[in-house]
Amino acid sequence: FFFVGLSVGRCTFCAMDHTCSCSDPRTFASSGAQRLRWRIACGLLATLAGIILLIISPPRTTDALWAATPRPYPRHHARHPRLQRPWPPQGHPGRPWHTPLRASAPEASSAPVPEAEPTDATERVKALMRSATAMLVTDPAVLAPGVRLRTDLTELTGPEEYLRAGRIWGRRSREEFDELRYNVTRVAQTGPGTFVVQWTAYWVPPQMKGLVAFARSWPGVEIQWYDLMDRLDQRSKFSWAAVAKLFWTAATTGIMRLPISAMPGTTMLQFDAEGKIQRQQEDLMLIGAIRGGKVQNRRVAKDTLQFMLEVRRPPGILYEQW
Repeated sequence: FFFVGLSVGRCTFCAMDHTCSCSDPRTFASSGAQRLRWRIACGLLATLAGIILLIISPPRTTDALWAATPRPYPRHHARHPRLQRPWPPQGHPGRPWHTPLRASAPEASSAPVPEAEPTDATERVKALMRSATAMLVTDPAVLAPGVRLRTDLTELTGPEEYLRAGRIWGRRSREEFDELRYNVTRVAQTGPGTFVVQWTAYWVPPQMKGLVAFARSWPGVEIQWYDLMDRLDQRSKFSWAAVAKLFWTAATTGIMRLPISAMPGTTMLQFDAEGKIQRQQEDLMLIGAIRGGKVQNRRVAKDTLQFMLEVRRPPGILYEQW
C-alpha cells in the first residue's frame, strides 16, 4: 500500500501542477522537495487505509477452505472467552502439541522415556502429576517423611519444604505469568517404583500480550500457537516484511500464527514400598541446552530466564540474590 501510494502521489502531483511529464527531469527538479513530501504523505495515507481495510474486512475464505484448513480448535470458539478454549492447542501444521519434541531439538539431560503400554500404575502417576501445582504434588499423604526434591539449581528435603515450594511456585505462576499451563505428554515406568514424566509448560510471552488481545478481538480470526524448540540455534531477527505477512495471513485465512513460550521438562519419580514419593528429580531441557552452548535464540533465552527467576526460585531467596 505504501509503494502504491508513492506512485499515485507522483502522478497526482503532476496533475495538480498541470504538468503530466512525470519522466521529465526538469519538472522533477523544479519542485523536488514539495514533490517528495507529497509522495510520502500519499504513501502513508495509503498504508493507513490498507490497515483499516484489513481490520474491518472479514476473512475472504469459503466454507471449503475453512473446513480444509488445520485449526487448533473449532471455528465457533473464536468468540468464546479464553477460558473456554482448550489449552494447549491440539495441533498446528508444524508439530503436534501432544507428541515428543523434534529430533532436531537438543536432548534432555535425563534418559529418554521408552515406549511402553499404559498400565494402571502409569495412569495413576499421570493423574497425580496433572493435578499437581507447578509439577509438584499437593497432597501431603503421597509424600514420604524423607522426600527429596532436586531441580537443576535447587535441592529441598522434607515434606514441609516440598509443599512450601509448591505453594510459592504455584502462586508465582498465577501472578507473574499469563495463562501458564502444564501439559503432561508422557508417563513411563522405567523400573520398580520408578516413573519418568515428560511435560511442557506453556505461557503467553509478556511482549505478546497486546498483540494477543488484538487478535482475540478481531472478528473471525483465531490464534494458532507454535513453539521455538526447533529454532534454538537460530538468532531471532525482526523484519517489517514478517509483520506485514502476519497480518495479511490473518486477514485472508482467519489464522494468526504467534510464537508461544515453552519450557519442556522431565521429572523422575521414585516411590517407596508404601506408594509414597521418596525422591523427585527434575531436568529442564533448555537448561541443559544453554549449558551446552546450543541456544542462540534470544527469545528462548529470555523465556528460560523468566521461568527460572519466578517458577523455580527457591522459597526464602530474594530475587536479586537468585
